[in-house]
Amino acid sequence: MVDTFSSHTDSVTSPVSNAFVITPDDASDLSFVTRGLYVSANADVVVDMNDSGTVTLHNLTPGMLHPLRVRRVYQTGTTPGITIVGAY
Repeated sequence: MVDTFSSHTDSVTSPVSNAFVITPDDASDLSFVTRGLYVSANADVVVDMNDSGTVTLHNLTPGMLHPLRVRRVYQTGTTPGITIVGAY
């Protein structure tokens, strides 16, 4: 298989290579710091940003990758019943 991006360095502007489903958890950090978050529906998502504190991201638009460096997604305050995917 040809990988046309194999020579690109990982950066904010390069395509993501990995993704994982996030289960919001008030007590645990994610396995990987994200480069982006995807949500399946309009949602409020409470996160710890990688280099700062906790913030509520109100009304995230579904169906797009939001360029966010997140290390934790909280259950408390996050809209229930949505799918959240972390990309890195």
